[in-house]
Amino acid sequence: TQLRDSISDDEAEIVRLKVRVLNSKRSMRKVGQTIRHILLRKEQRENPAQVSPAVTREQGTPVTGETTRRAGESQKRLRTERAQEALAGLLCPTKKPENPTVATVAAVLPRAPYGKTRRRLEALGPRSGVIAHLDVVGEKLWFTGEARGIATILAELKKGGVLAEQKTIFPEEWAESIRRGLRDTGIPARKKEMTELALPSHNPAQRP
Repeated sequence: TQLRDSISDDEAEIVRLKVRVLNSKRSMRKVGQTIRHILLRKEQRENPAQVSPAVTREQGTPVTGETTRRAGESQKRLRTERAQEALAGLLCPTKKPENPTVATVAAVLPRAPYGKTRRRLEALGPRSGVIAHLDVVGEKLWFTGEARGIATILAELKKGGVLAEQKTIFPEEWAESIRRGLRDTGIPARKKEMTELALPSHNPAQRP
């Protein structure tokens, strides 16, 4: 009898734990939905110029179904990543950010001002700020930064028919360009960290 009672108590405790886990998951989903809603409203306030495809067509700008679909996917990916980062910060406010992993890409692109080029490249990625350093080396534009964002940009470039590839062996001219960039006293700490990791001398994984 005592054994049966003990088993019954254990089963009841298991049921209670399952209910608690289920409630926690529901709460997490609600928090995520709330954060996504807030971020979406904030983004709409900050970018009022983003109008519907119908309005754009009335203004004379041709908009294809593929363009609209890709723009929607990019915005959805951006909101999802921001929401995930915000939720992680809420749940683990004291957790220190992990050291970034970096990636470097060389692409054949027309020459343009670096500022415009950086903004246009980052528009292909999940968010702004993923590129830590870029420069022209030889006939190609080289850029380095946060690995996930760089991978997304590389994939979009390839979809557009751009000749681009990730690099793991670097010419000395690129390494020297990075060193010059690191001498800038105004470089933000996070960007400086990513730039340093792009140097083979700092990152063993990127040595030849």
